[in-house]
Amino acid sequence: MPPPDFRPPVNAAPWLVLKFGGTSVSDRARWDTIAGIVRDRVATGNTRVLIVVSAISGMTNALQRVIDGADSAELAAAGMQARHLALARELGIDDGTAAGAIADGLAILSSPPRAPSLAWQAEVLALGELLASRLGAAFLQAQGLDVAWCDARNWLSARALPNQNDWARRLSVTCHTEVDANWRSRFDAQ
Repeated sequence: MPPPDFRPPVNAAPWLVLKFGGTSVSDRARWDTIAGIVRDRVATGNTRVLIVVSAISGMTNALQRVIDGADSAELAAAGMQARHLALARELGIDDGTAAGAIADGLAILSSPPRAPSLAWQAEVLALGELLASRLGAAFLQAQGLDVAWCDARNWLSARALPNQNDWARRLSVTCHTEVDANWRSRFDAQ
């Protein structure tokens, strides 16, 4: 029996989660493949697709080098911006829109703290996925697919595990995976 505050989903079709890694989101040919897969799945009419993407290839390693102090944050940000702008152009995304989103995302690198907190490190490491997903959503929308971008940080809930240290609780989290009717209803309403 569903909980008393449960509302049936707006669209009861099941969700299919598709996850694409860094190499799979790094160029136009790969995004064309993703668009084709999504079109094929949606065409059946009985599936909704949730796309999860990694940062473009090499981006997380570049961000980690900044955190470790091995690379200049300013130089790394410039390189990351150039790489994402090149991908945006390859995807046919409006340069102004892409440039603004990329610059906003990389702003955190403009003044790295002397002693990076775990919260700052987590925010920096999330940049790659945030940028790749924004560009991907813009591309898929331009391809005529009915997609909406959402920030995974607003949907995932970390779960503390026994014997975790502060680093693991912030930078190597485990998320709740149990079925949550309220979460599902909220997501279906998006």
